[in-house]
Amino acid sequence: MYVHFTFLGYIFAGFFSFVGLAVVLLLIVKGDSRKTNLYKTARSFVVNIICIGTLYSIFYYMETVAHKAEVGIVLRVIDYIVCILLPYSWARLVTMLTDDNKPLKVLRAVRWITIARIIVFAILTTFYMDAYYYIENGTVKAITFTVDLLFTLVIIGSVVVCAFKGIRGTIGSLSKKYVIAVTICILLFDFDQFKIDAGLADGDYGVSVWSMGAFDTTGPLILIISILTIIFIYKTDFSPLYFRPDYEENTINNLTQILDTIAEKHKLTNREREVMELVYEGLTNPDIAEELFISRNTVKHHVHNLFEKLDVSTRIELVHLINIQK
Repeated sequence: MYVHFTFLGYIFAGFFSFVGLAVVLLLIVKGDSRKTNLYKTARSFVVNIICIGTLYSIFYYMETVAHKAEVGIVLRVIDYIVCILLPYSWARLVTMLTDDNKPLKVLRAVRWITIARIIVFAILTTFYMDAYYYIENGTVKAITFTVDLLFTLVIIGSVVVCAFKGIRGTIGSLSKKYVIAVTICILLFDFDQFKIDAGLADGDYGVSVWSMGAFDTTGPLILIISILTIIFIYKTDFSPLYFRPDYEENTINNLTQILDTIAEKHKLTNREREVMELVYEGLTNPDIAEELFISRNTVKHHVHNLFEKLDVSTRIELVHLINIQK
């Protein structure tokens, strides 16, 4: 019964992941072209989740329907790849959500650690593990445990740093809550994978983790991540895709008048007026710099002056100031 409930968890997680992928793909097609890179990064993250859910559903079928607990080399290597890639794909998404590139250095470190981790486990899986992930050689087993522990601690620390730097530069409280919640899920996922990997390599779970009744957090965690991602994307970008063209045109004209009135009232320069509009549209500082062909430091300077003239301290307050004029 436990295994069946676990499978249902993967089914629901897979369903919400596919919904999230559909949302992201629709945004890439119909959304703001200036956010295409963000949407593509989100797509990669969601696809990573789908791959995990699909792979573990295959494992479920093999064990409960085909009654075959042995896992071939190809599936074992894919298992390690998709699970190891998840923290990195999340770190990339956090970086894309930020106002600047503070997490970039940490992201590069996560990338190289991820590559090294994949190579190490591909070698271990191919030459030292049996079809049940068990490692017979005691020395190799001890080295594997130590190396995997170091990888896990470094990745967890790097993701936390990346998320912390991202939170400080993230636009709006919704993005911050999303980053915090998903980061916690990612950390729990990576630590649980380390615990399961160590147990399988040591033979603690026999031929299967599920057959021992060990609680598998993978399904619930990727389900939570998928639901949070869908909610976040919908609340930030998705609903405008349903606006009728005539309604959207009227809204744009009305917004232009409101922004012009605010600019005149607060004596904004033409450049500050442009920056205000782009900030309202949700663009990050790098996006604004690219849009206006100016440096990021210049954008920060304009944003600072804009906040002082409008007497606001955050982008959310600026958006609220504009929205109450409608």
